[in-house]
Amino acid sequence: MRTGMRVLAVALAAAVLASVVSVEAASRTTRRSTRKTTKKQTTKIATYVVIQVKDMQGKTTFEVIPTGQYSDRVKRSKEEYKQAVKQWQEERLKARKAKEKFTEKKPVSGTVKRLGKVFRDQDKAKAYAEKMQERFDARGKKMEKKEDEGDTEKPATGSAKPEATDDKKDANDAPVNEVNVE
Repeated sequence: MRTGMRVLAVALAAAVLASVVSVEAASRTTRRSTRKTTKKQTTKIATYVVIQVKDMQGKTTFEVIPTGQYSDRVKRSKEEYKQAVKQWQEERLKARKAKEKFTEKKPVSGTVKRLGKVFRDQDKAKAYAEKMQERFDARGKKMEKKEDEGDTEKPATGSAKPEATDDKKDANDAPVNEVNVE
């Protein structure tokens, strides 16, 4: 009877072990199958972005680049600025050692800005960049025209205030709106 019990115990243990293994195997297959269904296979579509680049001399241009290269373009702009500042410092140091007057201004940091939306077609992106460049140039010409007109209208004395009349002067012969410091 003991051998019968042993056989029964071994058979029961084998059945439990087999069921655990089969449940574990089943859960593995379901995990894999759910992973396959949740992963999306995306194809990379080339997209383009229009950027506004202002260099260290103040010149502004509009460029079309692939979207993934935007951060590289920003890094390149920063590196160019660092090199320009380094060169400026070296020239300034040479001028000081030679006891010469150094009048060159420190370079201004360039900027890179992303404009508009992301384009799927490079030709459309280029057309948008050209349109933005034309608008920018037109705005610049308009501003130059205003500056030229503004220079001719300003008074030659440098002060737009009218002079005070004799009846508004106080005892020290100074106009009322000025402070007399003695």
